Amino acid sequence: MGASSSKPNKNEKRKIESKIENDRINECIIETSSSLKSIDRTISKVCKSICKIEITTSFETIKGTGFLLAIWVEQKRFYFLMSNEHVIKNELLYNNINIMISYDFEFKSANINLNDNKRYMKSFIDIGLDITVVEILEKDKISKNYFLSPAKEKRINNKLINNPIYITQYPGDRELMYAKGKIKEINKYEFIHLTKTMKGSSGSPIFLDNRIYVMGIHKQTNKNKNLNYGDFIYPAIKIIKNDIRKIENDKNNKVEKNIYENGEYYIGQLNNNLRHGKGTMYYSNGKIQYEGDWINNKREGNGKYIYENGKYYIGQWKNNLKHEKGIMYFLEVNFRCTMSIHAYAEFGVNIPYIFAIATITGNIPDGEIQYSSKESYHMMIELEDLKYSVYKGNTHFWTWLKDFLSSDSYLYIDKHDMGPFWALLRYKGECLCRKLLGAKKS
Repeated sequence: MGASSSKPNKNEKRKIESKIENDRINECIIETSSSLKSIDRTISKVCKSICKIEITTSFETIKGTGFLLAIWVEQKRFYFLMSNEHVIKNELLYNNINIMISYDFEFKSANINLNDNKRYMKSFIDIGLDITVVEILEKDKISKNYFLSPAKEKRINNKLINNPIYITQYPGDRELMYAKGKIKEINKYEFIHLTKTMKGSSGSPIFLDNRIYVMGIHKQTNKNKNLNYGDFIYPAIKIIKNDIRKIENDKNNKVEKNIYENGEYYIGQLNNNLRHGKGTMYYSNGKIQYEGDWINNKREGNGKYIYENGKYYIGQWKNNLKHEKGIMYFLEVNFRCTMSIHAYAEFGVNIPYIFAIATITGNIPDGEIQYSSKESYHMMIELEDLKYSVYKGNTHFWTWLKDFLSSDSYLYIDKHDMGPFWALLRYKGECLCRKLLGAKKS
């Protein structure tokens, strides 16, 4: 008699099915639509929130992955598209650029315009996170059912090492793919994960073992070491929440926001679209520039100005300038030894005065520039003219010397102030001596 084979019981059958499913996931690829939807309702729901991103500028077309994320702030949900900063670049924000996204297994799409003052947008590259978020508004017409939730910060710790994680991705022009892996190493906000990814997967969300809550975002792959890198999203979430709270508080206090062409923006009180009352001016990178009182677009009253190098001034302002104990602080302007300055002066232009007035008022006053005080004015770029005319044989040296002696102004030599010229010669001589001495020693 041959050996009899018994059928596996229910527990063994579940183990076999689970192993088959895990093997399929570990192989990386569960192709889209039917196969992905049939595996698990949770997976299917999560995958509907993953977006294929395409951004077309005048220079390039950028493709990548992103995902829809909802964040609770003070019992109110706010909705965002999240991806990598190298996909949705910081310099694209608040420009007339459109982001095309496809979601719900590419059955639905939306066109998001970044030239919108009411839309919250932020890059976190300045704190070391390769993350950008763009707020989704009602007019974008994306159902709230498609938005994922972030994992809680308390779940992010070293215990996650070797924990199973899941990633959904749109690699290049391929279909949506799903893979399982694990975390190998954690370094503050960054982590290394062992999950199969493919080119074009930047911006893909990474889920914890529950496969529901987003804990990180995939950013790059080191093919030589077969390692993947990602960033935890909770530091960005904390900043977003703080920003939203402030924006909502400002709305309640009838505070408005103005964005300027250079990327700087103002949040505060306005009068006829001018900065007037209490308000804060921000640099284009989101850091505070000035916080305090304004009158008709000018700093006036109490305020704090923070320079880009971190130094700051706290005190009184008047007419956009520091003002303390009745003293107004002006910027000292010392124009010296330039051909153009002497030329302008000859034609009746008082540059230091005009610069000071323009700094204070923002405009050059009418009538301050007068032209044609002389019929002719001879300027010479002496060294370049010597090099390209005499040296190349286009002009005789004596002709050049005659022109030089008859010139009214030069680039390097000021007949009225020879000090800088002699200092330049001394410096060049010292450099030559050091070079010669160094050559002798060697």
